[in-house]
Amino acid sequence: MSWIKLDSEHDELDKYQYSNGNIIYYKKNTGIWHNPYGAALLGEDGFKEYWIENKLYRLDGPARIYSNGEEEYWINDEYLTKEEFEVHPERLKYLGKEWLLCLV
Repeated sequence: MSWIKLDSEHDELDKYQYSNGNIIYYKKNTGIWHNPYGAALLGEDGFKEYWIENKLYRLDGPARIYSNGEEEYWINDEYLTKEEFEVHPERLKYLGKEWLLCLV
């Protein structure tokens, strides 16, 4: 599959567009999928994946969003149901609700 390097909006990220239209962000000068500012993979069809350090990871919503609207929740490359995601310790800390940890 061929690709074109694009200008990235962020100095610490490389941005590539592949022949299938997908755009992928990498940590600068590496093959590590990474974008702390948004989706690291943007599919031509609207598909999105959020990656940090080569791990599916998102604390403020689904880490995988399919073009049909289906969603998957992932933290540190671990799949979670929506219910598990809502009470995950990292998410609660991110939301400033770590006081709820004792209830989970």
